[in-house]
Amino acid sequence: LLPGRRPIAPGDRVVVSPVDAVVSETGVATAGRLIQAKGIDYGVGALLGDEALGRAFEGGAWATLYLSPQDYHRIHFPLGGRVTGWRYVPGQLWPVNAASVRNVPGLFTVNERLVTLLDSPLGPVAVVSVGATVVGRVRAAFDPAVPCTDLPGASAVQAHDYAAPLPV
Repeated sequence: LLPGRRPIAPGDRVVVSPVDAVVSETGVATAGRLIQAKGIDYGVGALLGDEALGRAFEGGAWATLYLSPQDYHRIHFPLGGRVTGWRYVPGQLWPVNAASVRNVPGLFTVNERLVTLLDSPLGPVAVVSVGATVVGRVRAAFDPAVPCTDLPGASAVQAHDYAAPLPV
């Protein structure tokens, strides 16, 4: 990306969009649930691949951002801080377009995903990158040891917490 193409609002406590995307849903995690679409919700713990971790985000704000095929697909961090760990959650690669969101219950908990955990000036943050049809690989630029998604035969959640968090 050329310098100056995506100016970023200054400040350590300012949340910015981590991607060029459409905001499809926003809210606050209530009773461990997030909204997928009208009448369809799913669990925070299921999304993160870790029920205990999901409870730590109770009452937290969230947003679902949809990257269409023509969008820039690098995912950046929404604010400053340190990467404290990650979770690789294997799964399917359903499309994540509007029709799938309306018709596949728990879509974001069914599809493969990479969860990046941050300690930020505003508290803990989870950036969840959900794989989809055609976009079957998610890579983490912050650490080459993080597995790429779309691992053949993967069936169990992989987790790593850094002894010394990585700066963002």
